[in-house]
Amino acid sequence: MFLIGESKMTRKKKYSKEFKLDAVNLVLEQNYTKVAVSRSLDVNPNLLGRWLMNLKKMMVMLLEEMAS
Repeated sequence: MFLIGESKMTRKKKYSKEFKLDAVNLVLEQNYTKVAVSRSLDVNPNLLGRWLMNLKKMMVMLLEEMAS
């Protein structure tokens, strides 16, 4: 319980690139659901979804660059 005037300080978790790639790999390569991976790794499912979307965008950009 907090006293008046006291606030709960929260810090954003920072995840390494390796952690993010491992999490995304579990979904894309190992066929786990986003929900299962999120629960297992204690990561918000929306955040995992963002990592997946960012990876897909990067892959499209890379493929477009390779095609030109």
